Amino acid sequence: MIKNVFGTTVDLLGEAIVSGRYPVGDSLPAEPLLCEELGVSRSVLREAVKSLVAKGLLTSARRGQPGWHVLDNIALRGMR
Repeated sequence: MIKNVFGTTVDLLGEAIVSGRYPVGDSLPAEPLLCEELGVSRSVLREAVKSLVAKGLLTSARRGQPGWHVLDNIALRGMR
């Protein structure tokens, strides 16, 4: 199955969360760093993060705090 950039980005971030690269309770790296690491635009990254928020893996930081925080790494364990 061929995936688009968005789908691939969701998979890569999901795998990083499930593998423990980004442990529960930690923040993801800053947006520019993630964009560079994944080779995607900010808009693709933000849509991928929204998808992972909807799946219960991430939450947005509180108002005034940048970033996203890892909530759960169990939801995508089947991806391994």
